[in-house]
Amino acid sequence: MWHRGESGITVAQLLAAVIIGCIMAAISVPVFMGVQRAAWDMVAQLDVKHAQNSITTYINASGGDVPPSFTKSAKSYKRTYVLRDFQHSAALGDTSDVEVSLSPDVSLCYTLANNTVDENGVPLAPSTVGGGHTTAADGTTTVQNYRIYGTNKNSLDHFYVYDSRDGSVKRKPNPDRIPAASRDTEGTVMFRGNGVQYESNYCDIELHYRLYGS
Repeated sequence: MWHRGESGITVAQLLAAVIIGCIMAAISVPVFMGVQRAAWDMVAQLDVKHAQNSITTYINASGGDVPPSFTKSAKSYKRTYVLRDFQHSAALGDTSDVEVSLSPDVSLCYTLANNTVDENGVPLAPSTVGGGHTTAADGTTTVQNYRIYGTNKNSLDHFYVYDSRDGSVKRKPNPDRIPAASRDTEGTVMFRGNGVQYESNYCDIELHYRLYGS
């Protein structure tokens, strides 16, 4: 037994220390998780921006043609995707590699998009601004828009989408926690006499929420 005047930790003091520790943990854990979630979101947003920059580089190198659509599901390691892999260099006249870098746990979907309504079903005027163009057999040029979606599998409450119509990356709620892509696919390339015609894949997340009338 501890005698009066001797130092020691009483049961009350130990209990108080435990309570204080629990309170501090209850405060710090949510703060830490919030910071970590913000970091995951930032990674997905940066990957979308990098993909947009890479696709712009591709469009400039090809004289205006947009690359075929593609989707890449989330992996646990960093990956580099070369756009030239699914495009014949003869169609571009340019053999430089244009790369899209994907961070660990990020899925990304890029799809061609010339839809005429927005996500609220409001009709849009014919676009005069886009990422590139396609040329018909009669020489008619059509503005070609595209969208890029990105998610981080560790933080699926939101997704990021870039739309070439307005040139901005937007954060959107993702209540059903749908990844931007659940598989790896590449757009189909079809050749014709005076250029390339593209057959587009749609993004999983776009089809789920029926965005832009898709």
